[in-house]
Amino acid sequence: MDAGRLARPILQRLWAQWEETSSLCLYKPDSQRAVVVEMIQTPHPLRFVIEPFSEMSLTWGSLGRAILAFLPPETADAAMQRVGLGPLSGLPPPSAQEMAQIIAEIRERGFAEYRNEAIDAAGVAAPVFRADGTILGSLGVTAPARRLLPDKIPAMATTVKAAAQELSALLGHCGSRG
Repeated sequence: MDAGRLARPILQRLWAQWEETSSLCLYKPDSQRAVVVEMIQTPHPLRFVIEPFSEMSLTWGSLGRAILAFLPPETADAAMQRVGLGPLSGLPPPSAQEMAQIIAEIRERGFAEYRNEAIDAAGVAAPVFRADGTILGSLGVTAPARRLLPDKIPAMATTVKAAAQELSALLGHCGSRG
């Protein structure tokens, strides 16, 4: 199935509710990265831009981390070994201990949250699963941190998780994972 085509109306609903960039990323096992396959940009002139078909690390940002947290442990470990400095911030990656804590939190909550005030970037993303229960990718909303204030996160997380679960169901996933 074409996940991008199926995701488009779901992304449009997220965009209409939040008026921020709404994206679908798919996991690329060969490079252990995520690729943006579908996205709707915010109408605001100040925006955190994600280019269509760009690849991103699984360690940085909500979209990548929502995938990373649901990979098999050995695959997640390998992906974390390939990460370098933050692509926008130039910061070193989180330690293995910090990433383990981040992954555990994402698995428990069912969504990833990322915030970096220094580069004015924030986002919320949730995993999308295939019919067999393996991770396909992530669906999320990204925005400048100055607009995506912490008090918006719980409501946004609820809608993003529901959107990701809807897309997973359209893809044949009927499990309770994520």
